This record gives sequence, structure tokens and C-alpha cells, in this order.
Amino acid sequence: MIVDDDPIIMVLLRGMLAPLKSELSFFDSLSCYNELGRLHANNLPFPDVIIMDVNMPELDGGDLYREIRQLHESHKTPILFISSNTEWMDVVKPFPGESMIGFLPKPLDTEAMIQSVKDLYARTQSHGSHSELRSEIGMPTILRKAA
Repeated sequence: MIVDDDPIIMVLLRGMLAPLKSELSFFDSLSCYNELGRLHANNLPFPDVIIMDVNMPELDGGDLYREIRQLHESHKTPILFISSNTEWMDVVKPFPGESMIGFLPKPLDTEAMIQSVKDLYARTQSHGSHSELRSEIGMPTILRKAA
């Protein structure tokens, strides 16, 4: 799941993540919150990885992170935060013991982005993933399309 308020960043991420051959869809923060709530309410699979901007106008990355973690199954969903704000942990305030988050600074680097997604996805495999749907090459579904 790609969550950002900047359409240019969304286009950039689509290109950067193309080598993963994963399903990609994009949301702003409020639409993401609504979509995850819909998935949870209908007992549908959550995304394998969420890539999220820290600074967004309606619901910032920190608030959205806390809302996501309150949903039943999403505690295993890794979140990769992206931001030009190097003080991102002051905004996000990760929960103690949180092992399923990462951070990449803007401007984004393609190799670092792909490696970070792969690393976070690998963590779900070692912790037992909540999702059965995977792409043919075993890479993450960044976002599941609405059913």
C-alpha cells in the first residue's frame, strides 16, 4: 500500500517498484484509513507492505501508523516510512518493541527502496505472514486491490 499526498511521489514510486512485479495501488492518508477499515471489517487480507509518507495534511504518518496498529491483523504488516524529515521518529513514535517498520529519507533511492521492501517482506515470513496471496516470484503485494 502506497500512502502519500503527493501525486509526483506516487508516480516516482510506481516506477521504482516496478521491478518487484507487485500489485500497486495508491491512497492518500484518509483513503488508506478507510480502505484498511474496510478490509478489516470484511475479514479480507491486508497488504504485505505499506509504504507511507510521514508528513501528510489530513492524517499524518504517525497518527495513521497508530490507527493501523490498532486494527486486528495489521500488527504484522510492515510499514516503510518515507520522508524528508529526518526526525521522523518524533512524529511516528513507534510502539516499544516494534520490529516491523523502516525508514527511507527523501530524495528516494531506487535500490534502497527495493531492498527495504524486500527486507520488510522477509520479516513477515520469519514472523508468519497474515496473508496468503503472493506474486508468482514470491515478492510482496504492496497493495491488494479492492474486492
